[in-house]
Parts: sequence; structure tokens; C-alpha cells
Amino acid sequence: MFRVLMEHREWLVPLTALGRDELSRCGKVSFGPRAQTPPGELWVFTETATAQSALSHGAVLGSFVTSVDGARLFGALLGGAEIVRINPAGYPEDLLSFEPGEYAELARWAQLVGRERELA
Repeated sequence: MFRVLMEHREWLVPLTALGRDELSRCGKVSFGPRAQTPPGELWVFTETATAQSALSHGAVLGSFVTSVDGARLFGALLGGAEIVRINPAGYPEDLLSFEPGEYAELARWAQLVGRERELA
């Protein structure tokens, strides 16, 4: 499962999760004028359809960056998030979540997949 997360290159990540210098190089999509997620949570989506499903279930998402590489996301962007939710408030079968105790494993997989790409 970790490899699949790292190899996915189309993550949607909240605009606020990226540094200002990175934003100019990324595509963006808006799901509304503001975001309202629980404090300490980072919500990311595998595709636009899952974000749209979350909207239809009442989520308030705001703006997202498109096409974020999984190895980059899980290798660096988890920052101070208390929990990372994948595809929250949408299709129950697509929901995953990770807590800080699991971040080191995610970072190891991100490093491994990144290294494999360099060698290929």
C-alpha cells in the first residue's frame, strides 16, 4: 500500500500546505472560497472526483494544488499535521488516515521510491 501512495503523481493538496515558491509551478483548483477542516488535520485527495464527493457530503475545502507527487507529499509535506486524511468525507472505501507515529514509515517509503526514480 505504501508504494502505491508514493507512486501516485496526481495528489490534490491544500494550497496552504505548500511553500510560496512552489505554488507558482503548480496547477490549482478551487472547491470554494474557504476551507474548513478540523484543526491539525491535513486533508489530501487522490483525484478530483473524491474531492467532489467530499463536497457533496458537506465538506468545505477551499483551494488545492493539483498533480502533487506522492513521494514529495509523504516525504516532506506532513509537517505539523496531527493526522493526515486521504479522501476524507467522501467515499468510505477510499478513506485512509495516518498519525505522526506512522510518518517515519511514510518518509522511508518516499525516500525509497524517490531513489528508485533517480536510478531509473
